[in-house]
Amino acid sequence: YNDVADGVWYFHVRSLDAGGNWGPANHYQIKVDANGPVADSPTPGDGSSWGSMEIQLRITDGEGSGVDPDTIQIEVNGVSYGVDSEGITYDETSETMTFSLWKVVSEPEPWPDGSTVQASLTAADDFAGNPLQSVFSWSWTVDYSELAGGYLSLLTTQGGFTPTWSSDGTNIAFMSERSGNKDIWMIDSDDFAEVGETA
Repeated sequence: YNDVADGVWYFHVRSLDAGGNWGPANHYQIKVDANGPVADSPTPGDGSSWGSMEIQLRITDGEGSGVDPDTIQIEVNGVSYGVDSEGITYDETSETMTFSLWKVVSEPEPWPDGSTVQASLTAADDFAGNPLQSVFSWSWTVDYSELAGGYLSLLTTQGGFTPTWSSDGTNIAFMSERSGNKDIWMIDSDDFAEVGETA
């Protein structure tokens, strides 16, 4: 058979003896997977403005064996990241890759406000070993004011949650899991120095 589409197929086989008697039918299921994953639907969209250090891209494998998350490689502003960077996750249900700059173990500098970020998905195999069908590239302009409709200043490159001001207004406390535990961190409002305290 040639040009069989990816997906699950069945062979049904019966034998015929010299006396003209048919044997019972045997059924064999096979899965054809000859095509690699494809990427589309980036967030942010190509040419748009974006104020987050987290981006998403849909990576699908059609009727194939599924995307192997361990093979995903993304290049952002000339730097290549794989799953070992800890900045990449892949959700099999939504077929969506998420890249979070603030989770990368090497602690890269945040994207400067107003700069253009160039990104490319350079690799993503499926579980059958078929490579990404084509490199997917897009770009966007960093605009942190998009987050709240006004001026914003990035305070931490590694993320956090539940921020709150101290009563005297000199510090900002927030929670972070950057050390592997859920800890309280403090930022000095004068010099933005970060200090961790175990919760």
